[in-house]
Amino acid sequence: SVPEWIKTGADEIKVAFIRALIDDEGSVSSKLNRISKGVSREIKFGMSKNKKFLESHIKFLEDVRIMLLDLGVGSSSVHRLGVTKNGIFMGFSISRFENLSRFLEVVSLTSREKRRRLIRCLNEFKVFENDLTELKLENPYIFKV
Repeated sequence: SVPEWIKTGADEIKVAFIRALIDDEGSVSSKLNRISKGVSREIKFGMSKNKKFLESHIKFLEDVRIMLLDLGVGSSSVHRLGVTKNGIFMGFSISRFENLSRFLEVVSLTSREKRRRLIRCLNEFKVFENDLTELKLENPYIFKV
C-alpha cells in the first residue's frame, strides 16, 4: 500500500506522488471505439505484479484512487488490464471531461508529451461534444499547450 505519510500528507505531497506515478507508469490516449463509434479519452494507470503480491498491489492502486478522489479527481474501479509472463497487469483509468480537466488543473504532468496529449484530449471535448453547459463551467476555455 501507499505509505501512510503520503496518504495522510498535505495535498502537495499527494500531488507530487501521483504526478510521478502517472509520468512514469501512466498513458494518455484518445481513441475511436470501433464498436460504439464513440471517442475514448482517458489517462490509464497500470502496473504488473507477481500473482503472489496481487492483494497488496490492489491495495496500492486503491490507495492511489482514494488520494485522487481527495483531490477531486474521479476514476474507474481497479480492474485487470492483462496478464504478463511474470504477473497480472492491474490498473484504473481517469476519463470524462470534469475528471481529466481537474487532473490537469490539480496534478498536471511533468512529461511534456503526456501533458500535450491530455490537453489535446480536453480540447477534443470542445470539438466533438455538442453541449458542455451541463458541466456548469464558470469559465469554459480552450486549454493551452
